[in-house]
Amino acid sequence: MRNEKPNIILTILDGTKLDILKRNNIFKSLEESSVLFPNLVTPAPYTMPSIYSIFTGLYPKNHGNNAYLKTPKQNHYTITDYMNSLKYKTYGSVCSISESYLPIKNFDYIQTYDEFKDDITQKHIQLVDEAYNKKRGEAFFLYLHHPGTHKGLVKNIVKNYSEFDENIFGEDSLLKKINQKQSNEIANYFEAIMSSIKKRDDNPLIITMSDHGTTSGERVGEYMYGVYCFNYTIKSYAYLTFPSENLILPKIINDYCSTLDLMPTILDYLKIEKNNPVDGISLLQKIVGDDRKVIEDRFLISETGGVTGPFPSPYRPNVYSCINYPWKLIYYTKTGKFEYFNINDDPNELNPLSYKKGTFKECYNKMMEYIFSNYRMESSEYYHRI
Repeated sequence: MRNEKPNIILTILDGTKLDILKRNNIFKSLEESSVLFPNLVTPAPYTMPSIYSIFTGLYPKNHGNNAYLKTPKQNHYTITDYMNSLKYKTYGSVCSISESYLPIKNFDYIQTYDEFKDDITQKHIQLVDEAYNKKRGEAFFLYLHHPGTHKGLVKNIVKNYSEFDENIFGEDSLLKKINQKQSNEIANYFEAIMSSIKKRDDNPLIITMSDHGTTSGERVGEYMYGVYCFNYTIKSYAYLTFPSENLILPKIINDYCSTLDLMPTILDYLKIEKNNPVDGISLLQKIVGDDRKVIEDRFLISETGGVTGPFPSPYRPNVYSCINYPWKLIYYTKTGKFEYFNINDDPNELNPLSYKKGTFKECYNKMMEYIFSNYRMESSEYYHRI
């Protein structure tokens, strides 16, 4: 779509929720200049597999990073590798404790920070400045990972409460208040980063998104994320702010899509051929074309296995969901329980439906195909007659 390579800046606001962020003016302003996907679904509602999926366009079963306590695998082609092949300079900034399990092996430069001690805003502004100062006519790819809601939840919840303490859950919960407070800090951070970028470059491609959501007190048993597959943790979002020369009008695309789609969309925008098959699809035609046209009928899988909660499983996933909007199926392998919802009529997933409605059979088949192709286990372990 363009003759010159744009600088590309990917900011991931870890665990943030769009409905809370949008209360801040900086994100209202961002929406006015961006293409917003408010209904992205993450393949896993916790950081490691989610980030690998964003960077590879692959489901966790295909990139292999699908459990909290698994040793990370970094043998798949990532967006960074594509950027390197185009002679982009690649920069990244991640929390020091996550350095060992994020896909950062082929960056030219990685900055780390302590989320509890360092001024992350200043660290990231320094990296923005470094990327521009060392550019020397070369385009760069910059990945900024902000810890988002994680810091506040660890300090105020994880260290003081149990995930089964009902006092922190509910409509006006402590969890919700902490999320709201953190969103204000994130907004201040993001405004400073955007100001720093705009002083240097008014024409980059800027992608701002979350890797997954976080509880605001919806379900007892989950005081952060990664335990269940309800929408409050598997829903993500992305703002794509294109260079002004592309004349791509701001819009909101409400279709249910996947965070897997980010990499193929960037490659399509840059006119790069994929070296390997991916599970995501390019959304570029949706972005530049008729946004009223519904994206092809899709079945979006998510999986998790919590470290805490009612059925912890940190070495392999044991909760799955499949969305074929508006229908959603959730499966708990430990108990054999299914829950089936219409997430348009019941967005909080409180009223399970009869299996006879909608596309239950299709969701069930897609989910079982996903599970079997991943683990190659005896069907009796996962199959339950409906």
